[in-house]
Amino acid sequence: MTGPAGAADARDRLFELLPLAARTCDEAAGHPLRDLLRVIAEQAQVVQEDIARTYDNWFVETAEDWAVACLAELIGWSPPPPGPGPGPAPGGTAGRDLAVRALRPPRQDVAATLGHRRRKGTRSLLEDLAPDVAGLPGRAVEFAHLLARSQHVNHLRPDRGRTADVRGGDPQALPGGLPGSPPHTVDVRRPTSHRTAGRYGIASVGLFVPGTRAYSVTATEACRVERVGRWAFTFDATGFDVQLYGPGADGGAGLPGGLPGAITRRGLGGPGGRTASPLHYGEGRSLVIRAPGWPAPGQGDPVLPEQVVPADLGDWQAWSPRPGTVAVDPVLGRMLFPRTAPPQQVRVSYHYGFGADLGGGEYRRPLPELLRAGPPSPAAGRRTAAPRPSPAGPARWYRSATGADELRAALAALEQERPPYAVVEITAGTVVELTAGISLRPDQHLLLRAAERVRPVLCPAGPQAPLSVTLAPGSWLTLDGLLVAGPVHLAGDGGAGGDGRRAARVVVRHCTLVPGRTPRSGGAPGQPAPPALELAALPGADVGISHCIVGPVQVTGPPGGEPLRLTVADSVLDATAPAREAVGAGGQGPAPAVLDIARTTVLGTVRVHAVDHGENTVFTGPVTAARVSRGSLRHCWVPAGSRTPRRLHCGPGTEQAPSGPGAWTAPAARLVSVRYPDPGYARLAPDCPEEIRAGADDGAELGAFHDLYLTRRLDALRARMSEYVPAGVDAALFQVD
Repeated sequence: MTGPAGAADARDRLFELLPLAARTCDEAAGHPLRDLLRVIAEQAQVVQEDIARTYDNWFVETAEDWAVACLAELIGWSPPPPGPGPGPAPGGTAGRDLAVRALRPPRQDVAATLGHRRRKGTRSLLEDLAPDVAGLPGRAVEFAHLLARSQHVNHLRPDRGRTADVRGGDPQALPGGLPGSPPHTVDVRRPTSHRTAGRYGIASVGLFVPGTRAYSVTATEACRVERVGRWAFTFDATGFDVQLYGPGADGGAGLPGGLPGAITRRGLGGPGGRTASPLHYGEGRSLVIRAPGWPAPGQGDPVLPEQVVPADLGDWQAWSPRPGTVAVDPVLGRMLFPRTAPPQQVRVSYHYGFGADLGGGEYRRPLPELLRAGPPSPAAGRRTAAPRPSPAGPARWYRSATGADELRAALAALEQERPPYAVVEITAGTVVELTAGISLRPDQHLLLRAAERVRPVLCPAGPQAPLSVTLAPGSWLTLDGLLVAGPVHLAGDGGAGGDGRRAARVVVRHCTLVPGRTPRSGGAPGQPAPPALELAALPGADVGISHCIVGPVQVTGPPGGEPLRLTVADSVLDATAPAREAVGAGGQGPAPAVLDIARTTVLGTVRVHAVDHGENTVFTGPVTAARVSRGSLRHCWVPAGSRTPRRLHCGPGTEQAPSGPGAWTAPAARLVSVRYPDPGYARLAPDCPEEIRAGADDGAELGAFHDLYLTRRLDALRARMSEYVPAGVDAALFQVD
């Protein structure tokens, strides 16, 4: 008898019901009757479990996926119209969890259908539809309440019908008709018009959903702008101008409508507009500033709200704060202290806007494989590589660091002890000035990562790169959750490689290798961008980039050597200019690399040895492959003049006119912004062609934000809105940033 005792008892439950004499005779005969009853008992167990599942399938909360579709049909739930595009393709990304889930009836929407029908025609219902259908917070506005009109003296409505107040207004107002917007005259255009949409109609209702999320940065060091003076700082640790955001109701900032949104200069001010409002400033709010010992010993931790003055710091020299105050520009993310006795160090906590969980940030990210089960897998998304055996847990060598000194000590111990599986973790969101060189021995694994909910910043301490790693044959390097404000140099040691077993492997995941120069890296924004990732002399290596923002990638190697494999997925590759190389060899012909790319936005040109596979990707610059007889591109947007392998369902490049100041005008697509770290960085513009906005093989948008499935979610929400508004009412969906 094999298996657990409980399993054996369950199989023999029918046999145990027989008389003892029958069981004794069966034992003497070699248990033929017992074996027969075991088979019958197993089938009876299957029937009993099916009966139990049938009871669970009566309820939408516990029903199986196929039963949810039956329940939806039973209550008359109608699916939204299918999203544009050819739909899931066999063998492509149709097996991805998000795509499969998008094709099934949403359980939450089906469960809430009857309740929604009882509340049809109410404004609160539209706000509940946004999270139920699209998974987004929403704010519904009846535009008739915002129309300026004359009051009847016998029926006064002080809350509506006012004219615009040119002297005041609500400083916390969000754009697009949300609370605090000034009154408007009537607009006869429908908000659902396929031409020019209007808003302020008598029978118009708008549902506002955020197009940008608010991400937190906690207790990081502000960047001192030395070219201005020791009294000037930026919130961004690398020195970029960054728009500050309020996280909305969930983040405790209390923005009108409960949506995340950009903080304006007027919005930062309190009722009088002269000092920071507690709505935005303070612990647990949108931003807080810490300047220990300023303006007097024992003060400044944190700086008090009455000491924070909203200001326009577009010109650093145009503002001079009063003693004991600090001028803050939330639009540019700048701070200006009095020139007399500025603070020695400033630490800030704030929120910035972005579209998805990409790059280094304090969002929750999955653990790398070295921490879950052993050494990391090869490049993210590669289908042909086989995993290596997992080491035992105690074999891992671990060191943690909170600053530059501890990190240098950990890397020095790594060089001295040379453990086979090493983990170096940065546990504080500090700015680490570092210039480190690491050498990995053959078959050694190193994971350099940021701890969960932490965003450390690595900056060069001198003219050299902040991180330089020499890889031996068979060695593995994983960078996880880091923001690096300088080039990362990875080079081979000249050993054997390229046989598939001894080649070095590199994984870069959830990292930001800052595109372009920064004050921290010894330059100023706008200067020509150096390579953010340098791959030198790594023949046959496997390099994977996943969920990252990466500047120019430069690949060099000996002539005639085997090209490395570069796999990029769910990322942004930014050359910082249309004519520069996002992936190349620094102008020395095609890069010795075989590219495998998926769900990526490439800002710049690509020149590689070959493209083995590409899907759901936006290329804004020409793509040149030296070998076009291998590989393919499917569901990509490729500019005219590219030299690629065969294309399947790929859009042609067309010249398009600019859509506004700051928008990217490229032969392939329109983007909201191409400047890192703008809130709309690398996002498709609302007027982007439909072939790009919904051109993926599963109807989602092309590029780095594919996995948000935002196009399909918004289309489903529009369809649901039309079902629950009264007759004669025009309901439209608006995105606010």
